[in-house]
Amino acid sequence: MKNTHITVSVVVPVFQNREGVKALLRDLRAQTFPREQMEVIVVDNGGNGDLAEFADPAHGVFVLRESAAGPYACRNTGIRHARGVVIALTDSDCRLAPNWLAAGVRQVLSLQGGVVAGRIVVTTSAKPTAVELYEQATVFRQEDIVSKRQYALTGNMFVPRAFFDRVGLFNASLLSGGDYEWGDRASRRGVSFSFGPDAVVYHRAKASFVPFFRRMSRVVDGLVSVEKRRQGTFFALLLSLLKDYSYNFSNLRVILMSGRLEGISQRVRALWVWCILQGVCVLQVLRSCSTEERCR
Repeated sequence: MKNTHITVSVVVPVFQNREGVKALLRDLRAQTFPREQMEVIVVDNGGNGDLAEFADPAHGVFVLRESAAGPYACRNTGIRHARGVVIALTDSDCRLAPNWLAAGVRQVLSLQGGVVAGRIVVTTSAKPTAVELYEQATVFRQEDIVSKRQYALTGNMFVPRAFFDRVGLFNASLLSGGDYEWGDRASRRGVSFSFGPDAVVYHRAKASFVPFFRRMSRVVDGLVSVEKRRQGTFFALLLSLLKDYSYNFSNLRVILMSGRLEGISQRVRALWVWCILQGVCVLQVLRSCSTEERCR
């Protein structure tokens, strides 16, 4: 498997999304980036049937398995096997613009040290639900995340391979929030983050409340796990989470001002979801913090 010409390794964790893998591999075959300079590492986390049929080593497509649950454990497995000087991270539920790799690799190499957070465009159905409108306005805002929080979402992230040797891999114990935790470690070691507007992936918004709130529940649990390492007491942890992640008034402003929404009606429907989410997040934070306290 020796190959000195691999520039980028695309690492994709997969759990219960066999159809997503098919679509993503089609997008990767359509990339404008030179095929001989890239490899694709699909890491199967179970629930997909046998993904081995997608492996095509002759054309740089490899399928690995990871038994430990979670996307960050999968990403770590992929990174360990990667040969590229750049690691490109995305997810199996993303679709890729044809110049995604070319734009991301070009920017990360031109920085000569730094992480590139590519743009994530949220797509909706022709008649979007209230949940879709909320997601379209508020989620995956990479430019804001880079400028205000100095990390990048792993759905679209380009990292020089050497940075994982310098900073370490992702925290494999986390099911959510691992990109934030890794970004915090990287920033403290002097790694810079830049927004990559030309490296575009597309992510379909959740259409209904059940999958949307399941994801939010995972996000809050992940943030609790990350923040508990920073805070000295239970109450400090609780106050930090309630301040930063539950009463998310920044999203209120985003909904009112968003250019992604059209007219008052769409904003009102998105605000309705926002109001429900605040109560759910507060309850989730309290539950998660109480669980952490009992485990001490």
